[in-house]
Amino acid sequence: MTKLALSCILGNALPHGSDMVEVCSLAGPDGLSFELRDNGDALEECQLGVLMSPFQTGLDVNTRKTGSVGLGLPLTKCLVEMQSGELEIDRRDGWTVVTVKLPKWRTEIAAVEPERDS
Repeated sequence: MTKLALSCILGNALPHGSDMVEVCSLAGPDGLSFELRDNGDALEECQLGVLMSPFQTGLDVNTRKTGSVGLGLPLTKCLVEMQSGELEIDRRDGWTVVTVKLPKWRTEIAAVEPERDS
């Protein structure tokens, strides 16, 4: 599920972001965090909380360039929360930043039981 959640976030950043996407991970005593940053400007025009609601998009339906329906981030949030994790979205210094935080116990299970392809 973690692989699917990260794939969804990246799949959201590529068409909605701009020309640069960065991904990093950090393992700490409390668990594992992934951060994806893109320098797109879509989120400057909307409220971040709206993006976590189904069928909400970051831009006006009449001016957006993609055919998305606003389900990517809400579904990704559900996938992360099913693993007792957290999904956060923010704007920092001109970047859209999506952070996934997974608890330590979830990363320990992943190390023991490799994710199966569906």
